[in-house]
Amino acid sequence: AGIDLRRLLFALFTVMLPLTVLYNLFIAPYTAGMFTYAASELYHGREPQVRESMWYVFRRFLWVFLINIVYTVLMSAFPMLTVGVASALAVSSNFGAMVFAIMAGSGISLVACLIVGWLMFFTLPAVVIEDLGLIGGLERSLKLAQPHLLPILAAFIVFFCVWLSLGGVATIIPQPHVQAAANAIASGIIAAFETVVTVVLYYSCRCRLENYDLVLLAQEVQAGRPQTGESSIFAGVTGNEGPDA
Repeated sequence: AGIDLRRLLFALFTVMLPLTVLYNLFIAPYTAGMFTYAASELYHGREPQVRESMWYVFRRFLWVFLINIVYTVLMSAFPMLTVGVASALAVSSNFGAMVFAIMAGSGISLVACLIVGWLMFFTLPAVVIEDLGLIGGLERSLKLAQPHLLPILAAFIVFFCVWLSLGGVATIIPQPHVQAAANAIASGIIAAFETVVTVVLYYSCRCRLENYDLVLLAQEVQAGRPQTGESSIFAGVTGNEGPDA
């Protein structure tokens, strides 16, 4: 007996859909929160622990989850609106208006997504590191991101290039099972890289706006810990020595 392709596709869909929803709504934001906490610990010269990172993010996961929902909805709204308008025009057989709607909508969607990504760039670090809620994290991200448009846009370009290079390498692998494994590995590397860059920029902006490096130094002096001359792994990026605080 031959394989019923429709039943096979339906079975795959019923399995993959819950897994995809589970990953995007829970696993991905939880992992991003853990990476954020770990990168923050490394910035301060401390060695992050897996169990500590998991528990730290678990206590704040409600806000991490809500931020992920808000970000996903905002980033999807304009592209979905563009597709809806283009579909409606296609039904009405107005080809010229459909093409114009797709081109204009794509441009508007790109600009809107860049604005959302810019203003929400530091929301996750603010929630995880500063223990803020949803509104507090959004306000904190706005405060830090508004004066630093160019560094954030540069980070977006770097993220895109890294995604294009690693993702492109994974897609050219002919074996499907090897390609799936390569995609998973590439996604993990890209997520870790993006998180580290975001945390570095987050502390760099805090140092510029709030003299955060001097705050750390004052805390160290107040605690009576002598300077050791050691710096964190991010010292060369931010221009600060990142004393243990």
